[in-house]
Amino acid sequence: MYMELRRRGEAELASLREEMGLTEDAADRAWRHLGDLGLLQAAGSSDSVTTVEPEVALMSLFEQQHARLEAQSEQLERLQLAAQEIALELRPAVLRETSSVQIQYLRDRRRRTESLISLNATAQTDTWSMHPGPLPPPEVLTSSLELDAELIGRGIRVRAIYGHTVASGQRARRYLNRLSALGAEVRLAQRVPFDLLLFDSHTALIPSNPYALTDPMLLLHDPHLMGTYLAIYEDTWLHGTPYSAQSPEVSEDGLNEKQRAVLALMANGLTDDQIARRLGISLRTTGRISADVLTHIGGEGRFQSGVLAAFKGLIRPVADGKDLDNRNA
Repeated sequence: MYMELRRRGEAELASLREEMGLTEDAADRAWRHLGDLGLLQAAGSSDSVTTVEPEVALMSLFEQQHARLEAQSEQLERLQLAAQEIALELRPAVLRETSSVQIQYLRDRRRRTESLISLNATAQTDTWSMHPGPLPPPEVLTSSLELDAELIGRGIRVRAIYGHTVASGQRARRYLNRLSALGAEVRLAQRVPFDLLLFDSHTALIPSNPYALTDPMLLLHDPHLMGTYLAIYEDTWLHGTPYSAQSPEVSEDGLNEKQRAVLALMANGLTDDQIARRLGISLRTTGRISADVLTHIGGEGRFQSGVLAAFKGLIRPVADGKDLDNRNA
């Protein structure tokens, strides 16, 4: 086709196809291929084309390839500069940011004690703690009181939260009385989720497993991680009640008077709504106390908890709560 077109000087595809006896598909493919090679060019204003010299077409292809290579080179250079910026500037900056987060595993009691002594010695403003219980041995409590006394003497604010059941025994009350007398702020809460110690709002000491206190403790250093732990502590603190030596005592069974009253009515089949009206408290408060009592007793549901409570001697079932009404009156 190329040679025939050179012989003619110029031609249209249709006439050239007919003259050469080509099928329409074969002629179209050949025409496009000659165009891709740069061997065709328009001839004036008509639909006719003429040939381009092979040397000219070849030089044109070289120029196109060179332009593409230059564009690729510029693109490659931009990619290299971007990679350098990420690798040499942004990545180190992020690594410096995350390197400020420090997590230590304290696997034995000696390391925990050493860390506590160091944290107390370097505290600047606050030390907050909460403990669901049980209390540690007497020698640990004595050492803890000495540390708290030293902190308070330096002007450090000491706050502590304990579960209500912790304060049921005489030994615990003696400890809490001494802690309060030192100047620490102490509260009792129905629910304390896990052991937690916070120092100056930037360091936390927590158990790696709240249900296995023999597992390693975690020491976290970073103000960015503390938001959640501070919020948990403040929420528990707000739901607690201030402790004092004259605080209403929690009995040895771990229940206060109001909880025992709710338990007695629950055991006699009263609903939370009926209990709330009977005791003159809100339905929401009744629901919370009922949930706490069920958790404390350990039964599955109100009926089983009532049976367990009676078996343990925590309540004396009464008919429709009348005896309880008489006692409250």
